[in-house]
Amino acid sequence: MLGADGDRHHAEGMHHNRASIPTVRMILLLTLVVMTVMIAAPSEGAPVSKISDVPPAPWLDLPEEPQPTPLVNRMFSEILGRIQEVLAARWGGAWLSFETDHVALNVSAVQPTAVEQSAVEAIVKSYPDFPYALNPIVPVSYSYDDLVRFYEVIDAALAQRGDSRIGVGVRPDLGKIVVEVPSPDSPEIDVLSRLLPNDAVIFTVSPPVFGTALIGRVDIPPYKAGKVLKNVDATVPPGATATCTSGPVFTGDNGSGWDGVLMGSTAGHCYRLNQRVADGGGDVVGRASVSPITFWTGNPAEGDAALLPLSISGADFQQRIIIDDFTQYEVPYWKRNSGIVVGLLVCASGATVGYDCGYVTSAYPTRVPNIVYYDPSTGEQGVKAISHLACSQGLSQGPGDSGAAVFVDIGWDEATAVGLVSNIYSPLGTCFDTVGHINQSTPGHIWNASAVP
Repeated sequence: MLGADGDRHHAEGMHHNRASIPTVRMILLLTLVVMTVMIAAPSEGAPVSKISDVPPAPWLDLPEEPQPTPLVNRMFSEILGRIQEVLAARWGGAWLSFETDHVALNVSAVQPTAVEQSAVEAIVKSYPDFPYALNPIVPVSYSYDDLVRFYEVIDAALAQRGDSRIGVGVRPDLGKIVVEVPSPDSPEIDVLSRLLPNDAVIFTVSPPVFGTALIGRVDIPPYKAGKVLKNVDATVPPGATATCTSGPVFTGDNGSGWDGVLMGSTAGHCYRLNQRVADGGGDVVGRASVSPITFWTGNPAEGDAALLPLSISGADFQQRIIIDDFTQYEVPYWKRNSGIVVGLLVCASGATVGYDCGYVTSAYPTRVPNIVYYDPSTGEQGVKAISHLACSQGLSQGPGDSGAAVFVDIGWDEATAVGLVSNIYSPLGTCFDTVGHINQSTPGHIWNASAVP
């Protein structure tokens, strides 16, 4: 190559020993480029910051009113299911946003097409009562499944490092993972950035905040669903505890002798009549003095519910369900038995396992056989069937969660009460006595909540 180039220059006569004008220009240009790169490049030990500002989440501006009805919640679920079928593996996620004067449904996808946009519009239009307008599909680089995989990679890496300071979230509107680090020079930034594509993650600074649990499950008052209840009069076998979970607030029926009295609730097998009720700290707060306690009505048991008058003021009863240390749901509705259908997604929040959800797999009424129990007055083991229940094989609760509220999560920190956890070891899954049945079988009905289908 050098010899050939020299031959060519020699053929150019008197210019063979001088660089041509274009060549000089090229050298100058390259020199400028190199100088520019050298000036722009950071010096060693001063890495380029990977910290970015995160656009505000569009769902943060949603109005508190009006809140979705169970029908809207059901339509929403159906619509999203059909849209996911259209977009398949390129589905990016969905969210609601407030657009000046209305709430809109938003969907993201990887490389959406005009045909898919039309198909999604047709799905939403097929629900004329659906209250949310549809925005155009938002194109993103990564699908929801991609983001979940990225999340699991980050979560595993942080778990291996034992780091509890880093927050990680999925932003379907951006098609990215957001990682919150305590400072711009956090070493986790370099560690995590090597695990994911550069355009898949946003690092942002969120100084650590250390707080205590705002919503405790131990002390009563106040009373609300999801707290620890103890039977201080129970006789229990070695290694066992007489601990259950509080359910929603009920009120005595007119003519029952308990007219208008506010009462707690739990599973009937937790107490015999007149046994004392204590909170998680062991302080006695009442007695299981309302008859009947449906679990002890015979074999099969009529149901599995107990109403609990407590020695606290009316103001200390709250119709709320504890979800976790920082979250609780208001309970403005209860679901009629006819609405507890197979496929209904229900949740529970017991004092042991906490919040979990699963689909109803045995609708009301279901009779559950071969339930093993311990009589709290004698400690003896027995076996009986329980009637008038519904069950979910996917809903996970554990020992100590008996009596926990079963509910439908309807969004905006509200829930529709469905029942009380009865048993967890049945082949049918976690089974529960329904609010509709408790209203009929005890001298009380759920307080301050309206019936819905």
